[in-house]
Amino acid sequence: MAGVENVDPANLPQSGIPRPPLGGGGQLPPKTTAPISFLRPAPTFHESEEKKILQMRASVEIPGVASASAGWERTVSGKRCMRCPKFTSTTFSQPVTAGGVDISASISPAPPTLYSRDNTTNRLPLVSPSPVPSDATAYLVLGIFSAVDCQPRERVVVIRPKDEERLFLKVRLATLRLRGASYFFSLKSVKAFRLYRCMTSTGSHQQLEIDNAALADLRQFKAAYKKQPWPSAAVNEKWTQWVFDCLDNRSLDIMDEAAYSLEIVLGWSPSRIAIAVLSPVLLSLAVGLWFNSRDWTDLATIQTAWGVASYIATAGGLVAAVLGIISGLADN
Repeated sequence: MAGVENVDPANLPQSGIPRPPLGGGGQLPPKTTAPISFLRPAPTFHESEEKKILQMRASVEIPGVASASAGWERTVSGKRCMRCPKFTSTTFSQPVTAGGVDISASISPAPPTLYSRDNTTNRLPLVSPSPVPSDATAYLVLGIFSAVDCQPRERVVVIRPKDEERLFLKVRLATLRLRGASYFFSLKSVKAFRLYRCMTSTGSHQQLEIDNAALADLRQFKAAYKKQPWPSAAVNEKWTQWVFDCLDNRSLDIMDEAAYSLEIVLGWSPSRIAIAVLSPVLLSLAVGLWFNSRDWTDLATIQTAWGVASYIATAGGLVAAVLGIISGLADN
């Protein structure tokens, strides 16, 4: 086009906009128009729910003075994280009044105090006992991240000396409790295991990037988890030691930030999908053959038999489709 001059991009002045630092959350490759790619997702914060567990107010009639009243209430907020304290409490005392006048200063020199989460010196923690007993040999925190709020639902697997031979049985039971009824009706199963860390000091979860050696270990762990029949006692004991050394940081302190949690990654299961699709087809064939066996030559019997079989196959296909939709919604 006339009047248009070719310009060498190398001669253009620099914009002065700094590039994202390497390892700082994202990087932009040089001499490319690709968008910024984040190395890891943002931390996910704990979800807290406040619940008022006690509210009390007293009123006393004082001769010659209007009635005096005082109130007191406590609020408890819970967390879903297994490594952080189970509960923190907020206590608030209402002022003592007599005839609408605050007389709490004459009763107590200390004013009503609001215990908040940020005020750690005055907070009244309702910390439940650690789920890891002192006689345990290892523990394993399992979590499933929700695709809706990016919050993990967690359970802790405590491994005692008598349980070292049943590690994968306990992991399966914990997975069943985490998934609930969807464990039986979902078309998804455990696809992989990943690592994440609970930052108890900041109240966040961080999914971790691991090297090829650690990834190979997690693949072997999944293979042992899915093995049928279940691994031998010696294999369970070796994996229990691996959990204690590599995931627990050789410590039974569940609040240790250097310890790792195991994320359960769900994916579509070919075997479950095949069962959901083929079961109604086989059932329709069985019903059709059984009904048709009454009279192999009667046209009405033949039409009725395979008409019923087609209804069963159609209904089974609809059920399989509904299960697929429910699986996608429930596991998210």
